[in-house]
Amino acid sequence: MRQYLDRRHQQLALLSSQLEALSPLQVLLRGYAIVSDRTSGAVVSSVEQVEQGTELSIRLFRGEVTAVVTDVKKNAVSVQKT
Repeated sequence: MRQYLDRRHQQLALLSSQLEALSPLQVLLRGYAIVSDRTSGAVVSSVEQVEQGTELSIRLFRGEVTAVVTDVKKNAVSVQKT
């Protein structure tokens, strides 16, 4: 019984650390940001969602920044979203 509990505890610790690594705050800590449209609140993941003059809210690890789009450049590289 003790071995079973030890094994389950190790599995739980592993799953907990994997979940922690995927936490939005941990992602922000690694230097990423969450960008959203200030008007709609929708997360921005493509240049097609913004145009010149769009107000953005940029969520960083230690706070939030507001920005206004001054230029939009489309990337010629196509990446398939999984």
